[in-house]
Order: sequence, then structure tokens, then C-alpha cells
Amino acid sequence: MVRVSRSSGQMHSWSQKSILAELRRLNRDGEEMWSRKIRETHSALYAAAINWMGSYSQAVAAAGIDYTKVRRMEHGRWNQKTVAAELKKLHRSRTPMHHAAMERQRPELVVAAYRYFDSYQSAIEADGLDYADIRIRTMPSWDRKRVVRELKDLRKQKHGLWKRALRRTQPYLERAAKKHFGSYERAAKASGIPASLLQPPPYRSWSPDRVTLELRELYQRGPQLLKPARIGIDNPKLVRACRRRFGTYAKALGAAGIPYSRVARTTKPPLAKDQIVKMLARMFDHGVDLRYSAMYKKNARLVDAARGRFGSYGQAVEAAGIDYPPAPQLRHWTARNVLAAMRKLHHQGKDLRFRQFRSQHLPLFEAARHYFGTYLEAVKRAKIDYDEMVQQQLNKQLPNRRRVARA
Repeated sequence: MVRVSRSSGQMHSWSQKSILAELRRLNRDGEEMWSRKIRETHSALYAAAINWMGSYSQAVAAAGIDYTKVRRMEHGRWNQKTVAAELKKLHRSRTPMHHAAMERQRPELVVAAYRYFDSYQSAIEADGLDYADIRIRTMPSWDRKRVVRELKDLRKQKHGLWKRALRRTQPYLERAAKKHFGSYERAAKASGIPASLLQPPPYRSWSPDRVTLELRELYQRGPQLLKPARIGIDNPKLVRACRRRFGTYAKALGAAGIPYSRVARTTKPPLAKDQIVKMLARMFDHGVDLRYSAMYKKNARLVDAARGRFGSYGQAVEAAGIDYPPAPQLRHWTARNVLAAMRKLHHQGKDLRFRQFRSQHLPLFEAARHYFGTYLEAVKRAKIDYDEMVQQQLNKQLPNRRRVARA
């Protein structure tokens, strides 16, 4: 049996056997396998593992891998006491503890601080520290000796020494070199660094031989890596080189001796127009983000089919009765539960007239306008007769008005 991973937005065929084999291969290669990392680097595998095994951790365990050894943080490590102790330890070691530095160096500690103290600031203050002092980014003190020492250390670490590479990790070093030596080049010369290391490496040139070699290597690792929908996202430079050198991606595969039908084999027939419309409408009702970039990551097959059948993705969305571009998702509301909430209030006999609804159910009112453009359009989509509802509310109020008039 073959299942298509929809969560990754790519057309990948997976089975339990192939999922377990891929997890074992990643483990043998020594790659990081904690869930967030796999979700970023191997999204199709992550989605397939959840679809087939129920969760990523169960898939790892089924592959014979101890999940406690691959996960980023062992279960039960953090609580209020351990978070406070770690923050005190960092403060004693004079480690920069402002929020941005901690997010870069210790993101798991920041998450734990929010989880157990509601905010990072509250965790700092619970330790008896002054957050006003913590949040200030201390500027490093530089002199000629420190500039030379930092440059020599970076060279030993084989770190890029051209200016652009340096600015990502050592933003103050170039400025200090210019201040104490007159220029960054003079500081490098004083540190014994040849001028050749100060130039960025040349961009990789894609010759026809290099293109075919890359394709064969990917094919040996797994034909699924060469599927058009996947390689266009995972390796766009290679795809562009294929088209530049051979005219089309299919011709480049042929030059590499790889049959195009082998890697471009589809697992499902092309979607028809009515299928596309139904899928888009159903996704919209379930609160799925239908903007182009988000949808292409989640379901590239649907987007490509919409473009092929309707001429553009926007026209397909409009054919499904949805304004294009679609509104982004709200945090607590989806189009589906907006309509469900309105139907529930209507069945309870609540007053859904415009002004009363806005004053009594403002969050729901704003969510209805967000997803459907206007409140009346949301009422229509909820299959509520607005005129009939208004008349019912007036009939309820009419006896009360008569009593007041008689009195």
C-alpha cells in the first residue's frame, strides 16, 4: 500500500518499510534526528512518519532507535527549580543573558522559562536578578591583542574570513580591526592571515558533467529525491543548472542515464476541476491557510493541478467561492468554527442582527468579517435566512412593546 504525504506539500510515496529504512539511514549517517530538526530538513519523511505510525517518536522507536538518545531534551529535565538553577549558573559565568542571545544559544531554556514562568523576564526576576541589567547587551571591549587573537582563532576553526562571513558571527570584529589597525586588511596581515583567505570563494560552476554527476548521486541515494516536486524545493540550484545546460529537467535526467518516468511517476491521477474546487472549499472550511506560498508547501500537487485546470491558482480559489488572495488564518478561529458558532447561536434563538451581534459577540463578528469579507456573507454561508431571523427577533420584542405602550 502506498500513501501520499500531504503535510509536506510534496508528492512522495511512502510505506512503513521505506520510512523505517530512511530513519535508520539518517541514524547511521549521524544526522540530527530530533523532531523539529527532521521537520525542517526532511518534512516529507516527518509527515509520512506521523501518517503511518501515529507520531514521529513511535516511528523512531519502530525503527529500533532509542528516541531518548535522539531527542533534543530528555523528558522531565525542566521544571521551575532547574530553570532557576540554570539561569543562576549562566549569570555567575557572566554569559550574555539578554533575550536575543539566549534564543540563539539556549533556545530550550527560553522555552522552558516561558512554560514555567509565563515569560523570560519573570524567570529572571524570580531568581532575584534585575532584568533591566540583564536585557542590556554588553559591548565587548576590543584592543589590538584581542583583534589578532580572534582572527587567529577563526582561522584555526576554518571559519570564513571574508567580511560578509565575519559579520554573521563577529559583528564587532571588523569595526574593531578598522579602529585599531586602520583597516580590516591590515589587521589580517598583522595576524598572519594571507590575503587569499579574505576573498569569498567563487560560486560553484555547473558544468554538464557536474550536473549529471549530481543527478546520479541523488538517484543512488533514492529515486524519490529526484521527483520534480521535491527537487525543485530541496535543490533549486541543480534544477536551474539542468535547464540551463540541457534545456529541460527531463533531458538532463536522460543525459545522466536516468529514465524520467522512473522519478516522475505519479501515485494518483491528475485532479479534475470539481475535485480541486471541493478540496479548496473543504480546506477553507477547516481553517487551512490557502495563500499560495503556504499551500505550495503543504500540497504542491493541488496547486499544480489548479494552475493546470484553471490557468492560475487564484482563479481556482475564486471558483471555490473564496476571495483571492485568501485571508491569513486567525489564531483562535477558523472559517469552519465561525460558521458552526453562528449556527449554534441561531438554534438557541440568539439575536443575530448586525448591531446586536457586533456588541454581544465582537470576536466572532470580527472573525466572520475576516474570513467572509462581510458579516452578511458569513450569515449566508452559515445557511441562515437573515430576513427571517430579523422578523423572528421583532416578533419576540413586539409583545414587550405593546405592554409598554398599554402601561
